[in-house]
Amino acid sequence: METTLKIGIVTLIIVVFSLFVNAFGVSSSYWKDNPLIMHAGQTEDVKLLLQNMVGEKDMTVKVSLAEGKEIANLLDKSDTYNIPFGVKDVPINIRITIPENTRLGENLNVGVMILTLPEVSEQPLVLTGSIVQNIPIVIEGDGGYDNKVSIQKENGFFDFIRDLFLYFKY
Repeated sequence: METTLKIGIVTLIIVVFSLFVNAFGVSSSYWKDNPLIMHAGQTEDVKLLLQNMVGEKDMTVKVSLAEGKEIANLLDKSDTYNIPFGVKDVPINIRITIPENTRLGENLNVGVMILTLPEVSEQPLVLTGSIVQNIPIVIEGDGGYDNKVSIQKENGFFDFIRDLFLYFKY
């Protein structure tokens, strides 16, 4: 009897909460197994696409950078986006700039936090949700700062100083 009552309560809670479902999604061209390939000194504009395909209401979200603030910035004039119901292509425009001294093979990440804003409501409790969409970046190609090159340059410099010292010593 007690188990049946617990199952009944859980079922009732699920049904009640399912009446208030609003959901949004984010699509990206980049993920763990398909990172954004860049090189040192490069600037690239990328997009994330917001979508609202579940529920029956428009949604409003606030976007911020959760990670990678030193290499990325949001390009849109506002950090608040309205996602009408049934729409799947509201863009978030992001500019990523890789510093010149970034090493070849280095892995970077830009994390974009997307927080749903609650509707104006007289309810005592309002639930919101958030997503952090990551854009993994791998540094490859021309322009990268290679460890071997830096060691050769340092050795060359030290050889020069040693030779200069030996020159003035004799």
